[in-house]
Amino acid sequence: MFALLLIWSNGLINPIMRGLGPLTESAAFQEIDKIRTADPGAKWIAYGDYVTGQLIKATGATVLNGTKFVPDLPFLRQLDPHGAYETIYNRYGWIICAVQVFPEEVRFSLLQPDFYTIYLPPGLPVLRSANYRYYVFRGVWRDASLYDFSLVATTPSNSLCVYRRGDGP
Repeated sequence: MFALLLIWSNGLINPIMRGLGPLTESAAFQEIDKIRTADPGAKWIAYGDYVTGQLIKATGATVLNGTKFVPDLPFLRQLDPHGAYETIYNRYGWIICAVQVFPEEVRFSLLQPDFYTIYLPPGLPVLRSANYRYYVFRGVWRDASLYDFSLVATTPSNSLCVYRRGDGP
């Protein structure tokens, strides 16, 4: 009887979504993909969470953070030339980037065994030389012009704001 009741109450619900339409048709995906298509060699950083990094990665863009199965050790060692934080970033991890303004130095903080934050100053020369041209924030980045970035796209209600470094194409 109980099984019949479950089937009756849930029978019309399909718990399995088919396709990627909800992702690829979202405003955020469309905006990021349009920029990536126009500037395919540029790299991206998502500040504030790791989920946005995954969205950027889904468009085919190269992104610093999000979920990384294998760390980009050559680049991370440029951020950490003395290896002070290698035990944090030399692992599979979910990575969040957070703005570090003063002092203008990179720090890493382990939150969980597979989850860490990179406190990353937006104006680091190594980011420019590695072609990190687009920064994405959840909301308006008030200091963008101080680092020679300009707003190039927003999603509805400014939930995601995409900024571009001033020296690109």
